[in-house]
Formats: sequence, C-alpha cells, structure tokens
Amino acid sequence: MATVIRLLLFAIATGSFALDAVAQEYPARTIRIIVPYTPGGPTDIHARTVAQKLNEAWGQPVVVENRPGAAGMIGTEVAAGAAPDGYTLCTAGVTFSTAELLNPKMSFSPMRELAPIALLGAVPNILVVHPSLPVHSVKELIAFAKARPKELLYPTGGVGGAQSLAGAFFEYLSKTKMVPVQYRGSIPGITALVAGEVSVGFTDLITTLPHVEAGKLRLLAVTSGKARVIDAAGFRNVKR
Repeated sequence: MATVIRLLLFAIATGSFALDAVAQEYPARTIRIIVPYTPGGPTDIHARTVAQKLNEAWGQPVVVENRPGAAGMIGTEVAAGAAPDGYTLCTAGVTFSTAELLNPKMSFSPMRELAPIALLGAVPNILVVHPSLPVHSVKELIAFAKARPKELLYPTGGVGGAQSLAGAFFEYLSKTKMVPVQYRGSIPGITALVAGEVSVGFTDLITTLPHVEAGKLRLLAVTSGKARVIDAAGFRNVKR
C-alpha cells in the first residue's frame, strides 16, 4: 500500500526543441506549464514553485495553466498537441503511466508524445475519514466496511488516478466493497470529504493535513512506508 504521488515535468517529445534551442537563446518568450489538475493540489503547488524559480533563473515569464479533467488526461492532451518548441511544458502524476492501460483507445499516447524532463517530487497519500464515521483505526474501518458493503463512499479525481488506485487496492487487500465517487480533481474531492458528502479518503498529505489538524478529518494511517513521514504524522503505515 505504498501509494505515493510522483510528480514529473514533461515536454513534447521531438528533436526540434533541441535544434531550436541551439539556433536561438532559450527561452526568448513566455513559457507555459500546463497542470492537468485543479488549483491547490500537490501537482499545482509543485508546478507553481518550479515556475517561480524558473522565472527568476531565466528572466522570462513562466505561466501555470490549470486544465483539469479526466484524471489529468484533458490537460495532458492539450500539452501533447502544442507546438514542439519547448515553450509548453506539462506536469504529470500517476495517470500518465496508467491511462493507456485503462483506456487503450485513447486519442493520443502520453508515453510516446511527451518526453520526461525532471522528477519534481513525491507526495505520500494518507487514509482519512470524516469525524462522523465511528472508526478510529484501519482495523475498525475494515470491520465497518465489511459490515456495510458498498455503503462507504470515497472521492477520486478520476479513474486511474492516485486516489482511485489507492482505494481500489485497499478494497482488494481488505476484501471490502466501497464506492468511488469521481470529482473534477483532488481538491473538490477533499472539500466533499470535509463536508461529509463522502466518508473515507485516500488523499495527499500536503492538502489534507491542515484539515486533520483542524479536526475536520480523522487521520488513520499513512500509505507510504517512509519512516520519516510516519513519525511526523504519528501514525502507522496502512499495510502494517
């Protein structure tokens, strides 16, 4: 259950970018970073941090453009269709590598049409529940879910995303049945979780922890096996 959101930066896969960079000083104008997720999520936060540093280093504007939807594939397709001149970059998460496996008939191929530039970071997921749910541990959650199959709802940003995969894997390991509810990104899903529209969440640490600290969500476990994350949060790994 070591689910971690890995954030990558991609450019259009073509040799013309390298040739253009040699022919002229790069960058000579505004660079666009497409974030295929909603504002405020971990991918968006990483992208804006990188954009600011690139702006300072290059002296050219670096603009972040959010294009959420379809678990990140709408924005990714926009990036893949942009001019291959190095002025359109794109961030990516889990769905970049899972999309074609889940949907072989996609209109484009992320793996072939975009080339990786750098790993921006990795964010662990955490397992949380709404305070109204009478469970205080993973063991209690499993027992509750088994007693009420298909009654518990959890938010996802789309099929194949980190939340979707974490939820499905949890169901498989625990032999439970819960219901995924799709939202237009992780932030709307977390908002729904805080509001009590859904009861269980496999969400990222960065954007969810403030709600835990405010008492609006209850943290049960961290899905990463990294000791420093577990120690910082004070909770055990889900697998354990």
